[in-house]
Amino acid sequence: MWSREEDMRHDFYRPAASARMRGAVKDGTAVLFDGKIAAPSVTRQAMKRLAGFAPGGPDAAHMHGALNQPYAIPNYRISGHLADVAVPVGFWRSVGNSFNGFFHESFIDELAHAANADPLQFRIDLIAPNSAPCATLLEAVRVMSGWSGKTPDGIGRGVAFTWSFGTPVAEVIEVADSEDGIQITRAWIACDVGTALDPQNIRAQMEGGMIYGLSAAVHGEISFEDGEVQEENFPDYDA
Repeated sequence: MWSREEDMRHDFYRPAASARMRGAVKDGTAVLFDGKIAAPSVTRQAMKRLAGFAPGGPDAAHMHGALNQPYAIPNYRISGHLADVAVPVGFWRSVGNSFNGFFHESFIDELAHAANADPLQFRIDLIAPNSAPCATLLEAVRVMSGWSGKTPDGIGRGVAFTWSFGTPVAEVIEVADSEDGIQITRAWIACDVGTALDPQNIRAQMEGGMIYGLSAAVHGEISFEDGEVQEENFPDYDA
């Protein structure tokens, strides 16, 4: 059995990813979304470890959370680029959706800002023509959070939507600016899983996924120097 230090320095990591986006708005809505995503292929590395060979061709998981979103943007293109790096990578709770959801929704916010539009209503207007249920989901999180588009000084709210593994999910996160930095104060989640056989388990999955994602966004980081992982234990890796 590995020690915590061995595990943190020699295990498989979530793939680092980068994106470049460009877009255009006209008459208050998005008319162009052109994104490029670069990351190592988790699937190829995993198959090589398990089966001894890496499959050729495109890696669909690399594009999940970007190419399959229900936004009705007329000029829409996402291209993926597999980066061959030496860092061992593995599956980390959704793979492509985990970084593409962040990239995609961050740029939707940029487009909403360029259109001088409320970011939640901007999403509803773009999604409704393609998926009324997804637009209704965003309306639900609007009601849950009491979203008005305005917040007091020192308080910020953000909204995001993603379609992941057949389930649309929308979240609103509220943060406060304090002397100790940014604090996450409240969060609301709306999801449409269809028939929930075990509602409490669905709730646990949603809450756990949110905490996992927020921890990674705010704290978690693995860094390398001269090919060696620098973090060894939780004092170095704030979860």
